[in-house]
Parts: sequence; structure tokens; C-alpha cells
Amino acid sequence: MPVPPTITLAIENSNPSSGIGGDVPGVAFGRALPDTGSVEVLGVEPLRPKGPNDDDLMAAIDRLARRLGIVPPQIGGVAVSIGPGGYTAMRIAIATAKMISEATGARTIAIPTAEVAARLATAGAGDFAVALASKRETAFVTVFGPDRTSKAPGSVMTAADLEALVRGEVPLARLYCDRFIPDRFHRILEDTGVRIETLRLNPVACLEASLSIPPVNPLALAPLYAREPEAVTIWRTKKS
Repeated sequence: MPVPPTITLAIENSNPSSGIGGDVPGVAFGRALPDTGSVEVLGVEPLRPKGPNDDDLMAAIDRLARRLGIVPPQIGGVAVSIGPGGYTAMRIAIATAKMISEATGARTIAIPTAEVAARLATAGAGDFAVALASKRETAFVTVFGPDRTSKAPGSVMTAADLEALVRGEVPLARLYCDRFIPDRFHRILEDTGVRIETLRLNPVACLEASLSIPPVNPLALAPLYAREPEAVTIWRTKKS
């Protein structure tokens, strides 16, 4: 009897405060379809709003697993969106992914959040970029080709960096961003004719991105920070 395709749990909770394009943070279960290079989505569960000292992630996973009749031994992979994004939300998501992977033996797939956004971008319409973690006139920007493949690792850019990018040899057609994009970025994009698109993130896109990213040791799983966390900066300053 053939072995059924491995079930993967996908977690997207990287930017819960961004008010992104109608999508909400959530989890999804799915499995790869080897012959097509795509995934079969088994179910999706949104995260319910909670207070500042509480979260709904494990509860959402439990609700979805019970609804689909999935038990822990069936989970062969855990894909998690690792940021950049909200500091607390990313830590909760990554700690949960580590725990489930360690408990079940599932492989762990770390998905840079820009890769999740790229799966929801329009393909074949020129190069585009994804801007995340905007702060003090900078943002973490990743550039993708028309096939949604990243052209280089993301990096923190200033307005001058962005202007050089959009006026380069291969100009951008679009930039996907949330409502926190710096004003100077916005003006440069308007002046150069680059379309500003609403950033979207959801667990199904995280699931799809997991097909092309190799697994990591769960103990090595960590948030992708655009900058050093402010708490660490303050701690170092006080220590010195």
C-alpha cells in the first residue's frame, strides 16, 4: 500500500499588527503533490484576536487538527514564517514550531517572510520587491525576479538605497509593503512610477513556500531580525 504524502503544518504569524490586505495570521495543514510540484491544502484556521499577554496559536493548531482528524504522528513537517516582523509574534511562532518538531520528529522549514509574500505577488510582470519591518525611514527589502525567485538576501535599506535600486539597470515594477512604509519611500516610488501594492501574508502561501526551502535543525530555528532587537541594544548599553 503506498505511503500517503507527508502532512505539513504551516504557521504565519509574523506581522499581526500590519493590517495586511484582508489576510489574518493563521495556520494551515497541507501535503505536497510530488507530480505537480504544488500542495493540497487540507484546511486553514485563523488566529483569534487575544490580549497583549495571551495568544491563540496552539489553540488554533488544536482546533484545525481536531477538525481535520489529524494526530501528531501524522505531522511530517512544520513550516514557519520567521520574519522580519513583530518581535513577540515571531518568538511565539518559532518556539511553537520548535516544540512540535521536537515532540513529533517532524522536519522544520524556516520561511523568510518575504518568500511568503512573494507567493502572493503577481508573477511574470517584471522584478518586484517586498518591504518589511519599516522603522525610522528604513525598511528590510528583498528583491524578486518575475518568477518569484529572490535575487539576493534581503537587507535594510534607506531611502537613498531604494532610489538607487528603482533607478538601476533592472528597474522595479512593483513594491509590496504594509501601511508602515516610510513616507520618503512612498514619495520615491510615486516619483519613479513604481506601483505600490498591498503586502499580503497567509499560512497557505507559507505552505507553498515550504516546497522549495530545505529543512533545518529545529534547535537552529531562530527569528530573522531586520535589526538588532531593541531590548538587546538597551541591555548592551546598560551593561557598558
